[in-house]
Amino acid sequence: MAPATGKIFFSHSARVRVGSELQLRDGETPGRYLARKKFVEQLLDALVTTFGSRGRDTWLDRREIAPGEVFDRAVCLAVVRSSGAVVVVDQDALTSGWMKEEAALLGLMRQLVPDYPVKVALVGGVSERQFARSALGKTGGLNRLSCLRWSDRRKGSRNQEAAEKFAKEIADCFPPAPIEPAQARWVNDVAHFISGAPAHILDEAALALHVSPTTPVLPQDKPALVAAALLGSTLQEAYDAVYVLTEFLGSQLTSVKNRITPLWVDLDDARRVMAVSLNAPDRRIVHLAAGNLPAYHAVQRGSAQRDGVLVASFSGIGGEDMREQLLRRCDRGLRDALNMAPDQTAEDVPRRLSGPRRVVFAMLRCDDVDIKVLQGVLQSLTVRFGGVVFALVTQHPVTALRKLSSTTVRLSNGGQQERDTIALLGDIEKLGVVPNLIDY
Repeated sequence: MAPATGKIFFSHSARVRVGSELQLRDGETPGRYLARKKFVEQLLDALVTTFGSRGRDTWLDRREIAPGEVFDRAVCLAVVRSSGAVVVVDQDALTSGWMKEEAALLGLMRQLVPDYPVKVALVGGVSERQFARSALGKTGGLNRLSCLRWSDRRKGSRNQEAAEKFAKEIADCFPPAPIEPAQARWVNDVAHFISGAPAHILDEAALALHVSPTTPVLPQDKPALVAAALLGSTLQEAYDAVYVLTEFLGSQLTSVKNRITPLWVDLDDARRVMAVSLNAPDRRIVHLAAGNLPAYHAVQRGSAQRDGVLVASFSGIGGEDMREQLLRRCDRGLRDALNMAPDQTAEDVPRRLSGPRRVVFAMLRCDDVDIKVLQGVLQSLTVRFGGVVFALVTQHPVTALRKLSSTTVRLSNGGQQERDTIALLGDIEKLGVVPNLIDY
């Protein structure tokens, strides 16, 4: 199976049902049913051609899955690596178990990547209301999306013409340039880093991630399979898997460790933190209660990569001139982070934040900072650096900071004790480090 990075994923139920599976609608003949299924096939083929003519690659199961490959694993990898999806819904799709699984994955993609495009195409007489009430529509939030609908009134040879016209209408809804999802980059990066490990070692790592080592994937896809499983694993599972891989990673080990350490952060918490970057420039303030754990991991987890955002950290300062010292240090640090010259002003900040995936977080440790001082510092910083996200980090939630922030997030670690998470982070850091020999 070829890598599916950047491809448009097609979810469908084109298979013709027979026997007890086949449930015809009232008044529908077997011939009319087959004509509807043929239109689905024609539409899928037309979508491949239409997107291809626009320079966009597509992923259609019957063209991509090699003989002997496990269907669900192949689909999972394809969705994770995709840059958008089209869900073709006919009557059979409404009760398709496979499509429901795919819808759940697409719902996760939409949460991870706010701009991830999913278009629902209704065919075969399926109405918006019928779809919204179906098990498929209720999965992954698909019923909250606007639908494109084709009436299917054309017959015979005109079906092909209809399919081509509808395919063009669907393709017009997608941006001309593919969106590379953050988690797809994460999976591809990690797959590259671990690709030097032997096949049997990758099998051991897969087993640690609860992926059967007998899963019949093509050899070149084993690193990607392990990487995709890592992205959805717990920190303990990730440690167990990377422990197996360590001696085969060489110089890539550090990169792998850097990418798995943020996995302790609950994904929903990370999304809420990242969502603050979409607020109005003067409302990008989040209060983070992180205990004794690294708060910046929430940003790395939310962006699904280590280098997707820039994080500048500032601790509190005591003394009579706390406000001026803290303001001066934050000003200097953010100017460095944004590569701003001393004579540049607030008007230059938007240009510095206009690059691709350019998000800057300023993490301010606030446990020992007076609230009034902090309020004054924030008032100045949000004017000078409009668009930067300011994270007010404390061990525990602070009521006064809730009032200063647009969002408060108390980071959780999947129910694990904080001391256990800290110990695991330490164990990950030690991977690959040869201990000194101590002669007693």
